[in-house]
Amino acid sequence: MKVSINSMSPKGINFVSTLEDAKNTERNQLKDFCRSQELDGVIDQNRLIATADILVTHILISAKKTIRFEIVGTRPCVEMCFYLSTSASYEAADSSTLITIDTGHHNLFHFPTLPYQNFWPLGEAQELVSIIISTDLFMRYVPNDSAFFDFKEHIMSGQTNTLFKQSAPITLHIHHLLTEILKMEAYPELRHMYLESKVIELLSEQFRQYLELQNGTHPLYRAIPSEERDRIYQLKLYIDKHITTLFSLRELADQAGISEYYLKKHFKLCYGVSIHQYIHAERMKLAKILLLREGMNINEVATFLNITETTNFVAAFKKHFGLPPGKFQKQGLLPH
Repeated sequence: MKVSINSMSPKGINFVSTLEDAKNTERNQLKDFCRSQELDGVIDQNRLIATADILVTHILISAKKTIRFEIVGTRPCVEMCFYLSTSASYEAADSSTLITIDTGHHNLFHFPTLPYQNFWPLGEAQELVSIIISTDLFMRYVPNDSAFFDFKEHIMSGQTNTLFKQSAPITLHIHHLLTEILKMEAYPELRHMYLESKVIELLSEQFRQYLELQNGTHPLYRAIPSEERDRIYQLKLYIDKHITTLFSLRELADQAGISEYYLKKHFKLCYGVSIHQYIHAERMKLAKILLLREGMNINEVATFLNITETTNFVAAFKKHFGLPPGKFQKQGLLPH
């Protein structure tokens, strides 16, 4: 599978996957590499893990302006998108509909060989995991259930389509599977099998959520009124904007206009992690950006995050990423 990605605005951020078509690629071949580009106020860092039928891209973008990408594949494909710390929109060449995925949500698309466009907002440390799979691989596992007939029909007729009409929340299980894919802890000879098994497990989780939403049994829609979901989403945006501020649960509940009890309960239902886990993960994510991109030392990062004891920051960073910040910075690791 060959995928070309070109920025339309600003121009110059370009990438073409190095894989040949699946028929010319060994089934047990896996490529794992990183790339980075800086241009016109945009820093684009990617890690790519690819086989003949799967292309995983871990994207980390900081942008001082909005970005518009055009993406073209040599074959029809299905794309699984997991927006961990940003939101974005898609527009296909055969559709006038703009599809949006919110922060902390995911969706699944079918794209024929027609180009489609991806719009990114301005912002720091925007993180996405995109998994492009061949339609052959997808059709091998899609359930033979009436709930999926429309989506399969769009694939057969070569039309763009989305599985979820509105993006679904990323659960803790999905977070865990994405982490396992990026860590890739398997024997080199088995990594292609490991990758495919984890991608199929992710696909299964997306199918499960879709069936729950179709049947009205998803806990998000059973438990949370739409007005409260909107309040929690707005609170999450507020937290993202003020991530260096230390908030108490009471302050966050007051900001959202809901009780502490329901904030804790419903935030986890919406985003798959507790509100404290989310804030901690976002603060650690910012810490690694400050270490790698801004060149801050450990004391400066701790001060920036309003952590009074540097030793507490070092311990928290090591627990979260598996390496102390000094070693992480020295190695210049691309964040996972």
